[in-house]
Amino acid sequence: MIPPSRETIALSHKLQFDTTNNVVEYEALILGVEIAHKMGVKNISFFGDSKFFVQHIKRKYQSKHLRMCFYRNYVGEMINNFFNTFNIIEIPREEHL
Repeated sequence: MIPPSRETIALSHKLQFDTTNNVVEYEALILGVEIAHKMGVKNISFFGDSKFFVQHIKRKYQSKHLRMCFYRNYVGEMINNFFNTFNIIEIPREEHL
């Protein structure tokens, strides 16, 4: 996380179950949203390199997997309840390799 003060805050989290890349992306976003909320953040931007993940959160892509729908709805509720503004921006993988 990088707050407006530009101070970097390192976070680490280990998932205790078998998973996919999309689940990892959602788990990381949820962790970041929860911590930002505890810090009193009201305006937030997230960056992701998974087109599916970013477009799924923006509700431009759909998923038939119940877990992905649950994650999207859960994140949506947190965003609506915790923040004044929320941006999620896709950074194509080739731009940061």
